[in-house]
Amino acid sequence: MSQENVEVARGFFDTFNRKGVRGLARDSWHPDVIWEVPPEWGILAGGECVWCGAERAMTGLEDLEGQLGRIHVEVDEAIDAGDEVVMMARASGEGAQSGAAVDATLHYAVQVEDGRIRRVRVFSERREALEAVGL
Repeated sequence: MSQENVEVARGFFDTFNRKGVRGLARDSWHPDVIWEVPPEWGILAGGECVWCGAERAMTGLEDLEGQLGRIHVEVDEAIDAGDEVVMMARASGEGAQSGAAVDATLHYAVQVEDGRIRRVRVFSERREALEAVGL
């Protein structure tokens, strides 16, 4: 099952790149998805760092896109951690308002349940993501 989880988590980013936030939610998320983002992201998205449910997570991510612009994410590494997958990915794009280049390495702990994304935790550091899943 865990290799299937890796494929679901990888597909999550492919869907995001092709269809955006709404397509991602429709095609990949569990209805009760939970997103946890770093505090600096919460500042950009109305002050919240934990978004519960598909509608709230969509709104939070769309708020971020409004600030940061459309981001493209490429997965560099996926680590099987049982029912979670640690993903290291490069996010790139152009700021929506500033036009400034966006280029960041992000680390995700992605929990898969019944073939859908149940929980996403975003970290600035690889170590934090690995620790979050017990590795």
